Amino acid sequence: MVYFATKSNNWYMPWSDFIKKLESEFRLSDADIETRTGVRRTNIYKLRNGLTESPNQFTIKKIEEGLNIKINDTDPENINYTRLEMTQDRFGKLLHDASQFKDSLLVREFPLLSMVYAGEPAMLEHEYYDEKAVFAYDKPGHSCFALRVSGKSMETTLRDGDIILVDISIPIIDGCLVVVKLRDGSQIIKRYHNLDEVYIKLTSDNHEYGVKLVKKEDIQVCYRVVSINFFL
Repeated sequence: MVYFATKSNNWYMPWSDFIKKLESEFRLSDADIETRTGVRRTNIYKLRNGLTESPNQFTIKKIEEGLNIKINDTDPENINYTRLEMTQDRFGKLLHDASQFKDSLLVREFPLLSMVYAGEPAMLEHEYYDEKAVFAYDKPGHSCFALRVSGKSMETTLRDGDIILVDISIPIIDGCLVVVKLRDGSQIIKRYHNLDEVYIKLTSDNHEYGVKLVKKEDIQVCYRVVSINFFL
């Protein structure tokens, strides 16, 4: 799914550490995870030992559903999760209840402002959608807003139609997801890499798309993505 580079330049270590953390805290083996999630134990073994690339979105979804968790990989240096409680709808179907998290995160509504383009830059849509997006993110709304993703350059991390939450008060680090608004009015979502005093590099998770070098003086704002609502 996501190709993270840590400070030691080990591409797979964040996911390796995360799988080890899951197995330790849930007291599961590779075979146990296969039984509960449907993800083959050989794939779990490869992830845990850094022998394969990061999982795709389908695999992550199976892990989330099988273990009843929500994975947060927006911070490349700290992949984590929260446990979900279970409720039933009126037909008796089990549902994830986003209002009840183990860590007691508050569920808040945030304004859905516009569209952010995952691909070549498009002009920012300025209209206010008069919609709200709900996230389990415990921070007042004045520093956060939501955007709807359009395009395929961030697959499989983000898909067309997903909604992201941006927090303008969170520091930006190398490798994190950011929304960048350029002075020409275009707005894109990419991964951030600081190069020097003049340039930043913006990369896509979909490797069919290229790398974009941007002068810092051409950036109007650059904000960090802190949460994702996946479009189902």
